[in-house]
Amino acid sequence: MAAQSQAAPEMETKEGLLWEMVQAAGSDHDWLEGRGPWSILMGYIDDATGITLGRFYDYKGTRPAMDSLRRYMERYGLPQSIYLDRHKT
Repeated sequence: MAAQSQAAPEMETKEGLLWEMVQAAGSDHDWLEGRGPWSILMGYIDDATGITLGRFYDYKGTRPAMDSLRRYMERYGLPQSIYLDRHKT
């Protein structure tokens, strides 16, 4: 009797983990190096792939955070989890 071959278990690839966890942060900085006002960069990075999305805002707060999250989800869909730093955002 011939031995039956069993299929190998599927391995997860980085692409398969896309949008599982996204890190979000807001950073106030002189991004324009004195050629304009200080601004806030609201940024998102996919933990598995390193794909990023960022947008500049006039201030750090709930509205910029929610607007940037909405824009992120419109482009990439809803991530399984979002990691936020311990700061105001």
